[in-house]
Amino acid sequence: NAVCTRRAQLGRKTMLATLAALLFIFSCFYRAVNIADEGAATCRGAPTAFNAPVSGRFVATVGEVALIVQTAQYVDATAARLGVTDTLVQHHLARLTSLPFSTLAPGIVAEAMSWTGVLSANSRFYCAEYVLWMVIAAVWAWDYSELLHRSTRTGDVLTHATLLAGSVSLFAFNAFFEIPHFFAYERDDDGTGGNTATTTTFVATSGVWECMQDADSPLWLKRLPFFVCYFVGASWVSLTLAYRLVRGTHLHADEHDGSGGGGASAKKQQ
Repeated sequence: NAVCTRRAQLGRKTMLATLAALLFIFSCFYRAVNIADEGAATCRGAPTAFNAPVSGRFVATVGEVALIVQTAQYVDATAARLGVTDTLVQHHLARLTSLPFSTLAPGIVAEAMSWTGVLSANSRFYCAEYVLWMVIAAVWAWDYSELLHRSTRTGDVLTHATLLAGSVSLFAFNAFFEIPHFFAYERDDDGTGGNTATTTTFVATSGVWECMQDADSPLWLKRLPFFVCYFVGASWVSLTLAYRLVRGTHLHADEHDGSGGGGASAKKQQ
């Protein structure tokens, strides 16, 4: 009965993580097909309901929350398999929240900041979102470093080293590329003194439901590395995490059952 209960719990965890991975991969595919920048209410293709800022932000929210859930499930299950008991989530952040996923709280707040930026056309809210994603990236980097420290199999070492590098890259990207844009802001010389109240009102009412097409904007070339790393790289990482979690969970269950059986047979032999 204990073995069946344990396998059922592991099955639910892997099912949740796999579903989260599918949602994140779908969100990446959707946003890769409908290229747009929700913050600027600008799209590369013809305006449709699919590339409107509201649509893109909704799909991105679903995908990013799913990624946080999947990552939390992976860290929890892999830490149990490797015997890691000093993860930041388990021993430190768990004291600050009773939520099942410690990184879910800052993730939801980050998405709320992003939605506020889209609806109000105030880019300062995106700065707050990037800071929160830096917090999430720092938690991931801590946990993956602990997993890497206890990894012995080649697959675990490569996976956790890659995830650690990705977490550090996410932190650095937001800290040194995204956030400095807000400090490099310059007042416009159009006679308004940087006052864009009219534009802000327009974007907040019309631009939310329909984007402005600008296929020749330099924005797309500037954001190309981000699009490739996010839509292609992160989706493959999510798929790999799902595979590693399913494989590692079954391996851990087999080892646990085998160790129990081996102990019993050893006692009989003695």
